Amino acid sequence: MRCTGEYVFSFSQDVPRTQAIEESKAAAVQRAIGDEMGTFISAQSYLEMTTSQPTKFYELSQSVVRGQWVKDREEPQCEVTFQDNLQFVRVRVDFMARPIEKAPAQFEYHVLCNGTEDRFDNGGNFHGSRYQSNSDRFYMSFKSWTEGYVAVFFEEPGKVTRLLPYQGEDGSAYHVAQGVRNVFFDTPGNRFYTTCVEPEVNLVHVLFSPVNFINKDVPEEMSIKEYRKWLSHVMSYNHELQESFTLITVKPRD
Repeated sequence: MRCTGEYVFSFSQDVPRTQAIEESKAAAVQRAIGDEMGTFISAQSYLEMTTSQPTKFYELSQSVVRGQWVKDREEPQCEVTFQDNLQFVRVRVDFMARPIEKAPAQFEYHVLCNGTEDRFDNGGNFHGSRYQSNSDRFYMSFKSWTEGYVAVFFEEPGKVTRLLPYQGEDGSAYHVAQGVRNVFFDTPGNRFYTTCVEPEVNLVHVLFSPVNFINKDVPEEMSIKEYRKWLSHVMSYNHELQESFTLITVKPRD
């Protein structure tokens, strides 16, 4: 299927011109595919009501385009202009793409609080403090319907931390067998606690694919923007990669 479009992206003048152009080309391809073929959208929302503070509503959505670039019909055309300490990159793209279909979820998981059995799934409600000794333990159970690989990332205000594969391992996603229940974060050196000073809404990202999709080059900690850029890149060539996410709340312990 042919995809065409013209898009404009803005960058700080501190960003190197070559980097701005390359990022704009990649973004234009994704935008053009999305405009022509649409996107898969997953979303979750959370409503927090308290007697002492205003109601807060959190919503997260993520879209992945329904197609994949195949080849250029014409080389992308770029024009760079400058205004008000910003650089603007206008990109025109013309290429062929193929549609991809999103497979049904091939796994299930539970975010668990203070226990490793699935009955400890309390809907993502945790308590914590500044100290681990007075904070809840975080576990996860996972089972897939096919053999494959799983990775887990934890998003909190300002950053995303890789929880699985565990730190110090070779960086590959965790291999899981078909139909086997796994429990993560239950061994010495790989334990996690939900510490906090004030209420937080965090996010647990679970990624699964029949083939390995991660390596040692993926940092153990990224900004939220860097994580989403990395995930979008992986999904652009691995259309079997599936993502699910769960909102969890962490409140100070009384």
